[in-house]
Parts: sequence; structure tokens; C-alpha cells
Amino acid sequence: MTTSFYALFRRPPELKTRKPGSLGQLVGLAISRIFSMRDRVVIAWGRRSWVDNNLVSIPIATYNRWEILRDRTIPSLLAQDYLNIEIVVVADGSVEADFLATALAVTDDRVRFMRLKKKSRYPKAPLNRWMVAGSRPRNVAARKSRGSWIYWISDDDVLHPHAISTLLAEAIETGAESVHAGYVAGTSEPVIILPSACLQELGVSFTGPKSWLVRSYVGKMAWNKWSWMKPDFRPVDYDLLERMLLAEVRRTSIDEVVAIQPEVQGTPFPGRRGALWAEGES
Repeated sequence: MTTSFYALFRRPPELKTRKPGSLGQLVGLAISRIFSMRDRVVIAWGRRSWVDNNLVSIPIATYNRWEILRDRTIPSLLAQDYLNIEIVVVADGSVEADFLATALAVTDDRVRFMRLKKKSRYPKAPLNRWMVAGSRPRNVAARKSRGSWIYWISDDDVLHPHAISTLLAEAIETGAESVHAGYVAGTSEPVIILPSACLQELGVSFTGPKSWLVRSYVGKMAWNKWSWMKPDFRPVDYDLLERMLLAEVRRTSIDEVVAIQPEVQGTPFPGRRGALWAEGES
């Protein structure tokens, strides 16, 4: 079954809308536009100074998903057929003992671990929190990345062995600053999410971050933890996409599946539905 990322994101009718009031939406929109102003400077400077060192950085934000990260996500990254990678894991205020145990268990020197002492603050409403959770540790991980390329991935995603090499080859061949590919949502009832399907609905080809590769300066465009307040493009990756368009980032896409988004631990659903199910909100 093939569908679009947009269709997968639609809220079920029984879930109450939790948009902020009109004033809050204006504030959220204004904040996003401030981010956009910064983006133009970041992109302009990056284009002038960027040098390809062939290193692909993979920033990962996590919060107490240590077993999944250690046993599933990181092994899929270390199994890539493209070897010149670094994995930058930033824990968002996780329990220190769990953090240290995982860091000691992963012995590959391509993996670095950092821990924020205080957990980031996000909206209380589960849906709004899901839209922006992980923004701060993602930004920290991106700043600490040393590669000329950044591949975004969540702490429970799995990459196919050819994911990085496929997207990197496309980026080099086309000169694109951002490449989007497809992924599979779920394992028990898998749904294929392809950029072309999203193009039909939104007019822009894109998919979730688990199948994005961007140049390092595009990866330095900050994830906006206030995007949930906006009237539209509320999820943080939607906000980032909108800002990439405003900054005229050179984008391309390929309809090749490179990643898997498994069901959220303890739930029958991947992504948003799984996160809200875990919160008792489905």
C-alpha cells in the first residue's frame, strides 16, 4: 500500500483539535518568520563556505529509548554500505545511569554520546508536544556534527543498508542541497510513503526526516520548538520544510524506500498515532 506523508499525518476525527487561539497562532507564525530570516543568512553563508569532506553526520535526539537505540537503530546505521559516518546522540535529560550504560555498550568510535542535564520543556497537550518534541537536542546534535552532510533520523527508526549511499549519490549528481526519499511506516501493516505521493497532495515532494539528507548548513537551520503554535505547518518538520522553501534550498527527491518507521514501542501504530496511543489519546 502506497500513500502520502500528508495522508498519514491527518488526525482521526475523534481527536480534538488543540490549536492555540488566534493570538497564539500569530505569535507562532511570527516566530517562524524570525527563524526564516536567520535561515537566509545561514544558507547564504553556508553556500560560500561549504566544503565537502565526505563525512555524513547523523544527529539523533533521544529520551529513555536506550534499548531500542542500542539494539536496533544504531546497528542499522553502523551497517550502512557507506562507512564514512558519525552518529551524534544527544539525550534530552535522560537518566544518567541509563545514558552511561548505553554509551559504554556502544564501542564503535563513529558514535558519540552527549547528555543535556535538564530535560527540555515542551507543550503539555500530547498532540502539541508530539509536534515539537526533540527540537532542542536535535539542534544541539546538529551543532556538534562535523560532517558536510546531515541525515536526520529518530531514535527508533531503521535505515536500509543503502540509504546513505543512495541519497548521497543523488545529491552529488544533481547538486541538490536536500534530498528526500521514501520510507515504510509500520511493520505489521506496512504503508509506503513516497515523495511523489506527497507531491500530488501538497505540490511539494517531501517525506519524513528519516529519509532526508541535507548539506550541513541546511542541517543547521534550527528546529523550531514553537511551530505547534502556528495556524498551519505545525509539526516541526513541516515548519522546517516550509522554511526550506522560503530560503530557496535546492531540493530533489527519489521514489526509493530507504528507511523503516516501526511502531512506537508498546503500541500498534508508528509515528503520531503511536505517540498519542502511548499517551492514552488515541
